Amino acid sequence: MADEIVLPVPETLSAVYVVPTSRPPDDLDALTARIVDALGEPLGGLVRGMLTVPLLEVAVRPTAELPPMPDEILAVMGASDSSRALAREASHAVVVTGVYQPGWPPAHEWGAAAVAGGIAARLDVPVLDVVVPRLRTAKQVLDALPTGERPLAAVDWIQIVHSQTPEGLWFTTKGLGRFGLPELATEGVPPQLAGPWTSVLNGLAQVLLRTYADTLGDGEERAAFVTLPAELGIGEEDVVRAHGGKPAGTRTTRLRLRLDPATDPEADSFLTVVPPVDFAASAGEFMVAVCADLFGAGDDEVVHAPDDEATEAAMAAAMDRARATLADARQRFVDGGIPAGSHLIVKHGLEADDGTEFVWAYVTDWQTPDRVVGRCGSDADSDPEYRVGRPVRLLAEDVVDWAVWTDGTGIVEGGFTDAVLSGGG
Repeated sequence: MADEIVLPVPETLSAVYVVPTSRPPDDLDALTARIVDALGEPLGGLVRGMLTVPLLEVAVRPTAELPPMPDEILAVMGASDSSRALAREASHAVVVTGVYQPGWPPAHEWGAAAVAGGIAARLDVPVLDVVVPRLRTAKQVLDALPTGERPLAAVDWIQIVHSQTPEGLWFTTKGLGRFGLPELATEGVPPQLAGPWTSVLNGLAQVLLRTYADTLGDGEERAAFVTLPAELGIGEEDVVRAHGGKPAGTRTTRLRLRLDPATDPEADSFLTVVPPVDFAASAGEFMVAVCADLFGAGDDEVVHAPDDEATEAAMAAAMDRARATLADARQRFVDGGIPAGSHLIVKHGLEADDGTEFVWAYVTDWQTPDRVVGRCGSDADSDPEYRVGRPVRLLAEDVVDWAVWTDGTGIVEGGFTDAVLSGGG
């Protein structure tokens, strides 16, 4: 594998922000001038110059002349019902467009966001960030503008989304393209890492933006290509910076990027996160290791059932109950009925010299009723091949329990055998 990634540098980059309103300003030029004057320096001077050239344009348009609001996508991106309704029903929109060359600062973004956010604040309406796309409050847009006390934070400019695949979660960013970079992606992320891996990608985006800006430099003429290292190190402090906090923490890790160019000119290219070349285990185990490096290892305690007749009878009854409801649990998973932020997990047995060890696995695919595909939920004591994050394939007949696991909470439904072990019946 190559040790470097060569990326083309776009000639120009553009930003588009839309402020939906049914009360368009009477004098847009005067309002824009007041907003720019209130920005302070150096941002105010930068925006004023862009308006003069013009590299920044502000115009009122009837919404009937614009593409419709991407309502379903905005809902997925977290927009509230009220903000989406306001955007749908608006008669007009103030469209702010910025154009600038790649580099630092990203003047096209900062200028357009500053003006759009200022207009939205005065009209008391949200702002559509067309690049992602997502609806944000005026305060969110304005707070994202870097200041001396708070430099650029990746979470203000990118959105991370994931979707279920038979191999695990597929993660992508949306928003790095506004800086001239491909989007980040990761394939087959173990479901239990949904939260931590989001933080990893935010930290990686922060490192990538800094590395890209340093490589581009600040000269008048840009090279047609830039060369970035394929392997990057990130630390706790990068994750903290990405979320707008003051650098803290000493933990570090490293990972590798693979360039996957788009075959469709309208589609995104990706920098896919992969294990370093010297990582010998599976990709899932690599992601577990990265999260452990940055955030510490999770609790992997093995619970042993008391060896008595009453517990054995209770466990047998719990397994019977689980098996009786297993088909319904599977159908909910197949139908997409497991809530966002939750995962279906199943327990199965591993034969050991001194009996059976029962372990959990996170389900990633269950289209075939008698076959379960998932990711190991823990390290097994009895089997060195069963390691957290590693792919696993099971027979449904070997499943003895199921549960719905919610991130940050634990088991919220099912888990009948765990209830016996914890003394809950």
